[in-house]
Amino acid sequence: MRQKIDIYSDYLDQVWRQGDITAIDRFWVQEAVSVGLIADFEMTRADISELVPAVHAHLDAIHYDILYHSQVDDVLHVVVQVNGMGHENRTKVSFTGQSTLVFTGDKFSRSYDHYDLISFFAQLGLLPPDTVALCLSGESLS
Repeated sequence: MRQKIDIYSDYLDQVWRQGDITAIDRFWVQEAVSVGLIADFEMTRADISELVPAVHAHLDAIHYDILYHSQVDDVLHVVVQVNGMGHENRTKVSFTGQSTLVFTGDKFSRSYDHYDLISFFAQLGLLPPDTVALCLSGESLS
């Protein structure tokens, strides 16, 4: 059986870096769900196949660095740094995220994800660079 971190690394490369949404089925079981990336929403494989091109519409030259990983039985926890180039503003973009993946055999059956999407959108120029500070001070972004 392949190492779980190698499977996840291949997933990042094929699906997220290369944008190959046809590869999603090779990595996720049929009834899989991913939670945490979007609040109060369980993403299915179909949702992920829509999210990948949406990210690629904003970010070019995507590259991932695995900063940390640990595995206990069929659960893999990974901290990654996502790097790329903003599609519109041509600015270097870098943010971190975490995923905890539950495996069934060599496929993901569930993931719990958190990525710094505020930083991602701020670096793209879609949110103010000081969004978190503004929100903490009680300011409104509207």
